[in-house]
Amino acid sequence: MVARNGCLCSLSFKGWRLLIGKKDRNNEQKNKQDVLKQVKMRFLYPARMEKWILRTIGVLDDQWVALVNNWFTTQSQDISEANRINCAKRKATHTSGTKSFAQNREDMREQDPEKKYPHRAVLYINTHKSNITKNTNPHVVALKELLVQQPSLADTSHGKVAWKGDALSQILGEEKPGHIHGLGLVPNPDQVFGGST
Repeated sequence: MVARNGCLCSLSFKGWRLLIGKKDRNNEQKNKQDVLKQVKMRFLYPARMEKWILRTIGVLDDQWVALVNNWFTTQSQDISEANRINCAKRKATHTSGTKSFAQNREDMREQDPEKKYPHRAVLYINTHKSNITKNTNPHVVALKELLVQQPSLADTSHGKVAWKGDALSQILGEEKPGHIHGLGLVPNPDQVFGGST
């Protein structure tokens, strides 16, 4: 509803902050108020309206031209090329959607009969599988094979979920400085590898 209205939510703005305006006493943020008003007016709707809500956006011609022109500027092309290069460097993508590793880890702990946190290798398998029957991620396949051969590499009976030389480090290799595979950006490697989590 908001995106379909080219006068309310114009594509000529290159960012959301530019559309809603700066937050200060002199600026009423009129566009933001108009957008919120439209959302509040149409928040509840009958099921028969779903087809109307999901119909094509219908972009205004002059805004479409401005958007396409922006895509072909050298700055946008440089950003696109940098993103393409960075995407090609990625070894594996997670398949857990918007759910964080910490939330996945907590959910797996709640499902465990002993209420123990899963080893990071088990968490990695859970968050990087493509679907239940088929694994296209070669790291997941190799990790599963390694855990079948040597289950002690992911044993959490002593309270540790990560250590040097465990299953995940054997498959993925050395950790990046300051990061730990499968535990996100927060933990310090010295703390995790030195003690229990």
